[in-house]
Amino acid sequence: MANAPRKRPTPPRNIAVTPRRTSSSQQVVDDLVAEFEVLRAEDERNAPKPLPPASRNLAKLAIAAVLVVLCAVTWVIAWDRLQPPIVDPLRCREQRLAELRLRLAAQARLVDKFARTHGDLPATLAVAGDPLLGIGYVKRPDDEYELVARDGSTILTYRSSERIEEFVGDAVSVVSQPCR
Repeated sequence: MANAPRKRPTPPRNIAVTPRRTSSSQQVVDDLVAEFEVLRAEDERNAPKPLPPASRNLAKLAIAAVLVVLCAVTWVIAWDRLQPPIVDPLRCREQRLAELRLRLAAQARLVDKFARTHGDLPATLAVAGDPLLGIGYVKRPDDEYELVARDGSTILTYRSSERIEEFVGDAVSVVSQPCR
């Protein structure tokens, strides 16, 4: 088998094959060029034709339609995440009032600390320390005072005769919960 002669492949029937001449190398090159031209012409005939412009536009339109549908589905699925949470206005009002009670209690502690240190109530909140914004101070003649704050139409008043813990109540737990 090692010395068996090689079988020459037979060319396809539709390709014109010119016999080889051994006269010169130029003739061999010319023959090869002619064969390649025949093959190229056949490839061009068998090559798929490019799509007409209308078909290309239809493909682009189909891709655009798929993208629009995907965007719409994504929007519908994520719609509830895009919406702000529903806020209960009464719950938020409770939180604002609880926060206001805590601010009044903090200011009352500053006034009480000043009174213990100096033996008398301060003339103004600024004398007692940094006053909190929106809190009014009324000094009473009987060594008592009132702190007043407002939230909309609601007015909260802390009187120094009250215990601070009772005034604050459950304000810490109300403020720590989210307003929903």
